[in-house]
Amino acid sequence: MSLTKRLRYALREPFIGIVIKGISWLSFRQNYRLGGLIGRALYWLPNKLLATTRRNVQACLPELSKEEQEKLIKNSLMETARGFTETAAMWMWPAERVAKLIQSVEGEEHVRAAQEQGKGVIIMTPHIGSWEMVGFYVSTHYPMTTLFREHRIKSLGKIMAKGRSKQGNQPVPADIHGVRALLQALKRGETIGVLPDQDPGYEAGEFAPLFGIDAVTMTLTSKLLKKCDAVVLSTVGERLPNGKGFHIRFSPPVEGLRDPNLHASLVAMNKEVEHQIRLLPEQYLWSYQRFRRRPDRSDQSFYDSSY
Repeated sequence: MSLTKRLRYALREPFIGIVIKGISWLSFRQNYRLGGLIGRALYWLPNKLLATTRRNVQACLPELSKEEQEKLIKNSLMETARGFTETAAMWMWPAERVAKLIQSVEGEEHVRAAQEQGKGVIIMTPHIGSWEMVGFYVSTHYPMTTLFREHRIKSLGKIMAKGRSKQGNQPVPADIHGVRALLQALKRGETIGVLPDQDPGYEAGEFAPLFGIDAVTMTLTSKLLKKCDAVVLSTVGERLPNGKGFHIRFSPPVEGLRDPNLHASLVAMNKEVEHQIRLLPEQYLWSYQRFRRRPDRSDQSFYDSSY
């Protein structure tokens, strides 16, 4: 890490905890409105999140008109900002208060059916709506294990780890030991959580199309399925309007991930991710540089550095 980045993280360190605690004092409806205001500002002011969101929307959804794309870009930034502000409540509030934000749950019978058969469940949660709320709900009702990486900002990492584990979520390191822990959890018939649209890096992924664009795609889920008889469920925490809370949706088991051909398995996974995004495009994290890594390894070439 460069000296400039180290200084940047060091300067953020004392303030990040204060900001999160301050936001957690708001009611959830106030929290929702604050996120919306921040998102509007992000839309009107030049910034990297806006540039990335616009590039992704234009590349992935060219069938939309210019007006439709701009509307999606603005709404997406508002939802992205809400995703940040609401984590303050999820991490800092008592579990009982967080649980009251869940207004409805759909498709949980798929989890129960798998567990009645003694099968583990892979909760596959794309960056749609609130993946934090999905993790909270699942770990509240079922034993759950997830991979965890140390955050560069230590104070934020501590708050995050404490908030995510309050209901029993078992974090394990993102290394070979953690992967083994995930496999053992599945063999015990428990649940694990994965983010299928997270950039795993060249070493832990292979290229597969997403919206027709090659994207480095994690191979972890496909490889785990070769070693155990688990069920994969796409799960989304939909953010309800006006700060009313969340709707948790478990979709039916994902097909095609057990294909013996690894590339075909990854294609199936990205197809499912794309399907979930199209169901709720405004709540997808379009500000994430999903296509930063390219097959020719010319990082950042997909994204214009200008705003």
